[in-house]
Amino acid sequence: MTGTQKITAADHGTWLDGAHGWTNGYRCVQRALSFGWTIPEEYREGWNQFVNSLNSDADHDLWCDANGDDGGFVDAATDYLQGLAPDGYVFRWDAGELSMIPAWMDCAADGGGCESDEGHNGETFVTPCPDHRPEHKIRITPHVMTDGFTSYTVMLWDETGEVLSGSEEVTFTPRPAYGTVDTGEFWFPEVILNERVRKAAERLIRRTRCESHVDDDAALTSGVGIGEAIHCDGSCA
Repeated sequence: MTGTQKITAADHGTWLDGAHGWTNGYRCVQRALSFGWTIPEEYREGWNQFVNSLNSDADHDLWCDANGDDGGFVDAATDYLQGLAPDGYVFRWDAGELSMIPAWMDCAADGGGCESDEGHNGETFVTPCPDHRPEHKIRITPHVMTDGFTSYTVMLWDETGEVLSGSEEVTFTPRPAYGTVDTGEFWFPEVILNERVRKAAERLIRRTRCESHVDDDAALTSGVGIGEAIHCDGSCA
């Protein structure tokens, strides 16, 4: 890595695996240095002593001295990485492991407004709070026109590239009242779209924001028992 590299949403996930134990502390410093960090003066001497003794019997004790009783050295390195993180992402330590995760996951882990629940099949469902809902991008792909109809596929995904709530196909006879259809990739809703396409995108987004609900026995199709939460499969949109 070089100091000119940028941290993007594509870098989300585990940065330092917890299996490395105490060494993740200095590994975090090394990662920050690779992104252009300058070690503060108060930690520089201890860091130099540690680096010179790395892989020796004394390296653990020297690292503890360099990091300080309060772990301020690692905190400073983590803060630097956080300053480079893309909007909507947080660097979080958990059980000695460093990850860059969406802010709503950090919020849910801290007991904030974002909520998560596990479905009957082990899949995790998350209801982000209003402050942490991810931005969405849509892709509009045209298909072959036949018999005066035009068909488009509308797909929704978040800024990490993860596809959300499937896709919809929109087929209609082009009319001026519907508006023109621009194909390609767009942040939604920051572009004026064809009315039919816009409604399809809104339906896809509603599916990602729908909270779990409880229905009657006739509607229990997900395998859970009466009175348990059925998570939205998109049909309520």
